Formats: sequence, structure tokens, C-alpha cells
Amino acid sequence: MNERKPIGSAFMDVINAFIQVVKAEIREVFQNIGAEIKRRGLGIVILLGALFPLLAAVIFLLMALYQLLDLWLPSWGASLVMFLLALLLTGGMVMFALKKIGGTDDDTNG
Repeated sequence: MNERKPIGSAFMDVINAFIQVVKAEIREVFQNIGAEIKRRGLGIVILLGALFPLLAAVIFLLMALYQLLDLWLPSWGASLVMFLLALLLTGGMVMFALKKIGGTDDDTNG
């Protein structure tokens, strides 16, 4: 004879099959992400490591600019010019960042 499963049992089989498919897809996505991180990981670490010599270069550039200004101005004047330049640069960078975060472009008016 033909034995029929109760409707609730068939529904649970479908739900369990759906859960297994979702788990398999999630597992595959995480495996792909892990493989991509391993492939690009060393490059990212080297790029982050390159920030430290860049920071040192910026510090020495600022020291050289200070020494150059110190030739024409008193020491306090050179420090004041360096402070104002740093303040202007910081303000410009903050304005640029806020513009990018806000997603507003002045070029696309209309």
C-alpha cells in the first residue's frame, strides 16, 4: 500500500532541506572570503607597513620646512606658520571627508 506522511512531516522535510541549502551556501561564501583574504593578505600587510616610512618622511619634510622658515622668521614665527598650515590642511581634509561621507556633490546641481 501507499503510506503517506503527515502534512506536518513533509513540511518539516522541506524546511530541513532549505536550512541545509542555506548552510551550504553560507559555508561556501565564507570559504571564498577566506581564500580571498589569504590571497591578498600579504599585500595588505605590506601596504600597512609602508605607512610607517611614509609617516617618517612626512615628519622629516615638516622639520625641513620648519628649518627653512626659521631662516627668514624668528623661531616663534616659523612655529606659527607651521601651526597655521597644519590647521588649514586638517580643516580641508575634514571638509573633504564630510563631503564624501554625506554623499553630496556640488558638481551635480540639478
